[in-house]
Amino acid sequence: MKESPKSKDPLELLRDSLQDRFGIDFVTISSEVKAIPRISTGIIALDKALGGGVAVGRFSELFGKASSGKSTIVLAIMVQAQKAFPDREVLYVDAEHALDLEWAAKLGINMDKFNYARPETAEQGFLVIEEFLKTDKTSVIALDSVPASVPKVALEGEIGEANIGLQARIIAQCLPRIGTRMAQLKDPPALLLINQKRANLQSRGGFQGYEPVKSTGGMALPFYMTTRLDVARIGTIKDSLDDEIGQEVLVHVVKHKITPGPGAKITFRIDNRIGIDTLQELLDLGLADGSITKSGSWFIVSSGEKLQGEEKTKKWIAEHRKE
Repeated sequence: MKESPKSKDPLELLRDSLQDRFGIDFVTISSEVKAIPRISTGIIALDKALGGGVAVGRFSELFGKASSGKSTIVLAIMVQAQKAFPDREVLYVDAEHALDLEWAAKLGINMDKFNYARPETAEQGFLVIEEFLKTDKTSVIALDSVPASVPKVALEGEIGEANIGLQARIIAQCLPRIGTRMAQLKDPPALLLINQKRANLQSRGGFQGYEPVKSTGGMALPFYMTTRLDVARIGTIKDSLDDEIGQEVLVHVVKHKITPGPGAKITFRIDNRIGIDTLQELLDLGLADGSITKSGSWFIVSSGEKLQGEEKTKKWIAEHRKE
């Protein structure tokens, strides 16, 4: 016997009504909520800090000073997305017109599935993102960068002309539009925004809560972010000839609205020859958990073998690591 509408719970009737009206999962109950999927960053410690990687269907912001490694992290995420979703594509919106495509390929990007856009204005950049979202065929979309996304009015105006708050207003209009569009997709991408730090000239120091530097894009931008990563270069890596071959990077998880929450600080290396130095990460993790011990320049690995120097130890890890 079919259950009559009158015997249904009023809240169940309401949920069904909203479903029919809006055509989406407008209201759900806890038993229906699924875990938020993640895409690996390709950085072991950062994946752990984020609970598996950057959230799919959410905004994540990477901000920091110039040459701190933000773009390389984004490309590393795209590499992992291409491995996890080989039938889907990625979109890199290069508002700075500065991406090194050779570096992207060296990091492992499948260029046949790599869409590369170079918009002239902020409006063009956000339009490209919206159009690609409509296809529901992308796994990662990245905007590089927020401050380089200049409004059309500012480009067409006179040099020195004041356009106070114009960029922030455009971002405040576009982010909720994009967020709503992502929420309607069956398989939404992870949306990454690269941002920069600027000196805070609007107020003076000396009182609680003052920030001498801040990210660009206005006050609204951080509120739409599920995750905010402060990326900083903290050291230089040199070879035996004292030539610079990479950098040490610190990532501070400033905001993370999903488990395991914010606060983590992790470090890793970017090698100018290969990108993210995963073998160095594995070596550091081995030293931390005791599976590898160090005495001077010598390393004793889990097999009991004694190796001299980091490079030989990393070579041993590469040969014995479990994929």
